[in-house]
Formats: sequence, structure tokens, C-alpha cells
Amino acid sequence: MNDATNIAWTLTLLLATCRAAGVLLVAPPFAAMTVPLRLRVAMALVLGVAVLGRLFEPAMVAPAPASLLAAVVMELGMGLVIGLGVRLIFTGMAIGAWHVATQMGLTIGELADPSAGQNGGPLQRLLVVGAIAVFVLLDGHMQLAAALMGTYETLPLGAAWQPLGLLKFVVGLLGSSFLLALKVAAPVLLALIVVTVVLGVVQRSMPQLHVFNMGLPARALLGLIVLGGAVAALVPLTDQAWQITQRALSEAVSTGAKG
Repeated sequence: MNDATNIAWTLTLLLATCRAAGVLLVAPPFAAMTVPLRLRVAMALVLGVAVLGRLFEPAMVAPAPASLLAAVVMELGMGLVIGLGVRLIFTGMAIGAWHVATQMGLTIGELADPSAGQNGGPLQRLLVVGAIAVFVLLDGHMQLAAALMGTYETLPLGAAWQPLGLLKFVVGLLGSSFLLALKVAAPVLLALIVVTVVLGVVQRSMPQLHVFNMGLPARALLGLIVLGGAVAALVPLTDQAWQITQRALSEAVSTGAKG
């Protein structure tokens, strides 16, 4: 191979690695702070090499600095958007768990979560880590890698893509994330509303009992009981959210390729 061909294949490897790196930087479980950055870069490079093995010719990218920089930013941005879509699944879990913990009075014990780099109570960490474990057990990480490899075929490296498709992808998954948070929190919140109403009726009927002094422990106990069912539902909830994400990603990439 001549020098021009070698440069073309090198640039193709760079672009393929940038798209994979964008996903690995933000998508759980790869984006956890416990996963070293060098390991994520190495995985992105391995995926980039795998992409090269499936190509018959290098990507059509001009070696000019401005064109190359634009292509790198575009590929990295696309990877970040894909990874963000996956991350929204677990963000929905975290939002739902936060609302449950707040209503149960457990947010007082919130501590810094070193794996996520943010504050979070034990209940929130339990649901998020549980959802990530379910995601891995369902081979979600392998399906994510397969979906990423599929984007190289639908949307070739260096090709112009329609940002509107990826924007719809993110907006749609934001709605799905809040719906997932509602599904996680709704059973516990409804149970706590019932407890509040019952305590209010009892307090109204017998003011001398001061039943609201027992309100916090009662809410916490009932919330933990109902939460057991929510934890049991992590498998179908996570699987359903991931299926929605896959379909949305496929539609977004197809739209981007048509654009």
C-alpha cells in the first residue's frame, strides 16, 4: 500500500475509535469512575480495529486539518449521544429512587457516591446498581456493542448525518426516562399517600394520640415493604427500557443516514 492509502486507513481508524469512545465515555456500565479511563480508551481502540476489519475501503475523509477536525467532532458527538441515550435509562431509575427516598425520609443520610461522582443515598445506589447488574446479566453491554457496530454500516464514517434524528432520539428518551422514574416511584408513593391519609383521619378522630409522631417510621417501614416489589420489577423495567432505547437508536441512525 502507498502512503496515501496508509493515511486513509489511519484516519478511518481514528474516526471509528472516536465514535466508540463517545459511547464508552458516558454509557453505563463503562462510564463508571471505577473503570479506568485508559481501559475505556483501549476498548474504543479495539472496537475501532474491529470496524476496520469489516470495511473494504477506507472512509472518504479529507486529510485537511479543518475537515478532519470536523469529522472527529461529528463522530465523537454521535457516540456521546448514543451513550447518553443508554445513560438515561439509569437516570430514570435514579430519579425514581430519589423521590421514593425523599418521601420515606431517607435523604437525610445521603452520602457521596464515588462510582458516580455525585451525591446519592443508599436506596438510590441500590436501584441504580441493581439496574446496571440486570443490564449486564441481560447482555445489554454486548447488545450495546452490537448496536454501535451496526451504526457504522447504516451511517458510514465521515458521512454527513442529520442532527434532527439524534435530537429526536434524545428528546424521546428523556420522556421515556421520566416515565421509567414514574414506574419505579409510583407504587411506593401511592402507598405512602394512603398512609398519610389514614394517619390524618386517625389524628382527626383522636387528636390525643399524636399519631403523626409515628408517621415517619410508619412511612419508612411501609415504603421498604413496597420497595421490595419495585426491586423485583427491575428486570422487566430495565429490559423494557433497553428495548425502547434500541428501537429509538435504530430510527435515529436511519433518519440521520437519510439526511
